[in-house]
Amino acid sequence: LMALNITPPKNLLVHGWWLAEQKNMSKFVGNVIDPYTIKEKDYLRYLCLKQDLIGHDGNFNKNHMINLINNELIGKILNLIYRVFALITKKYGLTTEILLEDFNLREDILLLKDKCLKQMENFSPKGYINTLLEYSSLCNQYIDHHTIWKDCSLLHLNYLLPLIHEIIELLAGVLVETTEKIKSLYTIKIVAHKNIFILYKLESFFSKMEEE
Repeated sequence: LMALNITPPKNLLVHGWWLAEQKNMSKFVGNVIDPYTIKEKDYLRYLCLKQDLIGHDGNFNKNHMINLINNELIGKILNLIYRVFALITKKYGLTTEILLEDFNLREDILLLKDKCLKQMENFSPKGYINTLLEYSSLCNQYIDHHTIWKDCSLLHLNYLLPLIHEIIELLAGVLVETTEKIKSLYTIKIVAHKNIFILYKLESFFSKMEEE
C-alpha cells in the first residue's frame, strides 16, 4: 500500500482461530470440522455469530451446538413466534385482519433497535443475539404471566405482535432462510394509517437439531 502511495489502515479487525474440542484443527490429527456436513446452514451461522470471535478463539463442540440450537435458538426465540401464531390461529383463524395500534414510536421497540445497533457498532454479533434473546424472554414471560392461551385478546396481541415482528426483522441478519419462511406466513400492512396483521398460514419453520 505504501508503495502505491496509499495510506495503510490504522486499525485491523481480526477474528480468532476455530478450535475443535479446545484443540487446533489439523488434518493430521483428524479433527477438522466439515461445515458441509451440517444440514441447517442457519444453525451453523447462529453458532458462528454466537462465538464472539473478535479477540477470542472459537471452539466447535457438537454437544454444545445441539444444546445451543435446541434450547436457546429454538426454545427461546423460534418457539415463541410459532407459539403466538398458533394461538392466533386457534382464536381467530387464518386470514383474519387483526387491527394493531401504531407501534412505530413504541419505546420498547425503539430501545430494542438501538441496543442491537450499538452491539453491531461494537462488533459484537454475540451481544446482538443476546439482545434478541432478552426481548424474546420478555415476550415469553408476558405470555406465561397473563396466561394468554386462555384469553388471546387484542390487548395482548397489541403488546406481543409488534415486538415479535421487530424480533423477526432483526433476526433476518442471523437466520436468513428461516426468517424468509417466517415472513411468508404473515404480513403487517398499513391501511388508512392503521396497522393490520394477517396470518396467512401456519407451518413449522424449524426442526430440532439431531446428533447425526
